[in-house]
Amino acid sequence: AHATETATETASVASMYQFKAPAAADRAAAVAADGPSPAAVADSTADTSTAACSDSTSDLSSACHESSTRSTSPGRWAESHWPTTPHVTFTWSTTMAKLQRTWTQHFSVATGQPHCLVCLDLHEARPDSPFCSEACAASFGCARSQTSARHQLFERERGVCQACHFDAHSFYLHFSALQSRQDRWQALLSSHYSKDGGVSRMLERPVEGDFWQADHITPVQEGGGECDLGNFQTLCTPCHSKKTKQQHQRSQQQKRKRFAEGSHDLHAFFTPRTAP
Repeated sequence: AHATETATETASVASMYQFKAPAAADRAAAVAADGPSPAAVADSTADTSTAACSDSTSDLSSACHESSTRSTSPGRWAESHWPTTPHVTFTWSTTMAKLQRTWTQHFSVATGQPHCLVCLDLHEARPDSPFCSEACAASFGCARSQTSARHQLFERERGVCQACHFDAHSFYLHFSALQSRQDRWQALLSSHYSKDGGVSRMLERPVEGDFWQADHITPVQEGGGECDLGNFQTLCTPCHSKKTKQQHQRSQQQKRKRFAEGSHDLHAFFTPRTAP
């Protein structure tokens, strides 16, 4: 009786989603009663729908995982964030949003309920969104889009550099209000932007992106990609350029160290040996 009740509930949930594969809704309704059979798992990987049943664990302490990719997609995100309980994974399209979007999301085998794409909590079916809350939607927005991360970062730090505490946003507003090239040049000379690149563009067509950057605290190349707002900070462009240069130097040193491993010391090779 319990299995029948659960299957009925799951069928109701499945009917709310527009799954990409025609048989996906039937499979989603059936997994609560029988679990994902090997045939169902194999079938659901066809076309654009994927399935998995796993007891693997993932680090849920943050919406950021170790990645060297700057932005993500729903499919790639779902591949690296999964529940610890049995689940199936389907690709579906929104039915209620004005702009149709495609998502990849995990669904509970026990109840058929969707797992939030970010925090993985079970939530009520939402055929217009794979998230349980606006906060989770915002976290995924940071991982998916640098523009979204920049907007959210501005709401938190208002364009103030977290390294030197310079108010880059206010300086941009003042600078862009100046009418003559000479006045703008004098403003740059009185600031620490005068030694940074892109001065000619700033004099002609200043945009806020020239004045402060949404910086990855843990660099993308070191695993800080596909992350939520917790791995972002505001840096004025000069501080960001300085950090980028230091990061490049560190990367080059690490490469030289790797290349040197296992090689002989040439200086010792050419040094004459002394007789014992």
